[in-house]
Amino acid sequence: RFEGVSKQTGQLTLTTEQGMRLQVSSQEGVVQLDPDELGLGNKEAVVFRLLNQDWNMQFDIMQLPPWIQVDGMQYVQLSEGRAEVQSRFKYQIKNSGIRELQVGLPAIAEGVRFQGEHISDFISVDLEGDASKLQWNVELDRRMIGEYVLTAIYTIPMTVDATEFIIQGDQALDARLQRGFMAVGLEGRLQASLQNLPSELQVADWQSIPSEWTQSVQAASTRMGFRLIQPEYRLQLSLQRHEVARLLPAQIQKANLRSVISDNGMVLTEIRLEVDPGDKRLLPVTLPEGGTFWFSLINGHSVWPWESDGQILIPLEAAADPDSVSVVEFLFASELGQAGQSRLRFELSGPEFDLPLENVTWQVFLDEKWQLNRHEGSLQLVQTQSQNAGSKLNWDQYFQTQSQIQQEQSRTAEELLNLGNQLLVKGDPRYARQAFERAYGLSKHDAAFNEDARVQLHNLKTQQAFLGLNYRNNYLQNQSGVGEQLILRGNANKDSLQFKPEDVEQLMFMNSDDLNTAFSTQAERIIRQQEAAVEKPDLLRTTFPQHGKAYTFQQTVQVGDWSKLELTIDARKVVSGPKTGFRIGVFLIIGLGVLIVLLLASPKGNNHPSEA
Repeated sequence: RFEGVSKQTGQLTLTTEQGMRLQVSSQEGVVQLDPDELGLGNKEAVVFRLLNQDWNMQFDIMQLPPWIQVDGMQYVQLSEGRAEVQSRFKYQIKNSGIRELQVGLPAIAEGVRFQGEHISDFISVDLEGDASKLQWNVELDRRMIGEYVLTAIYTIPMTVDATEFIIQGDQALDARLQRGFMAVGLEGRLQASLQNLPSELQVADWQSIPSEWTQSVQAASTRMGFRLIQPEYRLQLSLQRHEVARLLPAQIQKANLRSVISDNGMVLTEIRLEVDPGDKRLLPVTLPEGGTFWFSLINGHSVWPWESDGQILIPLEAAADPDSVSVVEFLFASELGQAGQSRLRFELSGPEFDLPLENVTWQVFLDEKWQLNRHEGSLQLVQTQSQNAGSKLNWDQYFQTQSQIQQEQSRTAEELLNLGNQLLVKGDPRYARQAFERAYGLSKHDAAFNEDARVQLHNLKTQQAFLGLNYRNNYLQNQSGVGEQLILRGNANKDSLQFKPEDVEQLMFMNSDDLNTAFSTQAERIIRQQEAAVEKPDLLRTTFPQHGKAYTFQQTVQVGDWSKLELTIDARKVVSGPKTGFRIGVFLIIGLGVLIVLLLASPKGNNHPSEA
């Protein structure tokens, strides 16, 4: 109010902070206006026209709670043994900001993790009224308002022979409205069918789901799509499995076994196989009863086998050189029993494979004090050789052996690095990558060479990812000449694109700078994530104790799958030369003494004189 003014008119506009609202409780001398008609962009503003100078108003200040709406997509990828779930929630937060999001996930979920901006922590608590789910509280390091995207990733275990599987809906518990889509992908031999479609879901064609939800999911041979009506659903699926088509047979071209036997019956056996893997990706191995598996190597680098139904499954891979065979090595220990004082008799059993063996050589090491008496089995003794075991294995010999192994690995790594560069020049990045990976794994003891191999391997991976991004985004096909050239060299969906370094340079020259920068950044990010996620075991190679006498047995071919390789060893303790002569001398002296005593004690007979 202005003093000395007879008439006062005008307009009053009031605004509030985010999350606050004014409610008029009483007014006098004013008329409320619509802010939209006045062209004001702030719809939360309160506008009044002042009619006279004696106006007054009273307001009630209200604090508005957050209003949350969620659009989302839940994608479930079913494979043998587990289900991988990825749920994306796109929040629309109004009225006021929030610093915590509440998500309901199945209680049996494993490896739960969340992805999104400004996530500081996430913890799980029991969900009241629903024991099948857990409430996950995702804490943010700042208040969020407007649009926010949160991704939940986890796995659900599933038995290998499961015939049913239940999928539960992932919920945004703090949302007033949640809608979106749900999809199921199937891999390998799995096929699924619906038992009963819950009312919370509606069948939708996969193509009808917006690309913003489908572009981030994994590829699958079969997909089922649904529209989400309510987030609280339980989808029950029936699972069927198709029989596995028989793969092209692999071939074990050569098998070398070395076993060392101790006096207390412990046996250490090392196996080296030369394998043409073909299409075979796993080599099942059955160890003898009581055998303990130690480690395995494939083409000189360590691999992680696993056990299934009493069998050791060793991963197979092709050699870096397309013209070479793969080398599989593994070691196991077993116990046969205690040896006797003067006799050693053991029944050795080799591992069993689902492939026949060719060119089998089994070398058995015994201590010098044992002499092979006889042997039984299908293998024939071809050689007996005494090892240079004048002194037992000591630290100097061990370090000398390790130094020789490292020198051999350095030579092999250098050859593989040169081979990888040659293959890359020829336009075969698949085998070049394997050569670089082996060179990198074998040169850990040489820091400078190892870094060179790592850089070349990383550059090749990045180039492959860069071409893949171009191909998948339909840029490669649109480049005249380059796309057709690369596609003719290899099948992009199966064998990966075959390319030369100059092909990448030509493609980058034809792309725009912005496109090259985007794809290069994304390719670098993909490779770094893969390298961080994939852990490879360090190389472990045991120094095999070769002492005493080596008995070499051979067999040309072992016909049949899962055939047993058995060898019975019967040895006796050797008596040294000096001890034998000493005993013979003692026996001769004793025998001579007994003979003299007998002669002296014998009666004279007829030599007595006759009586007169």
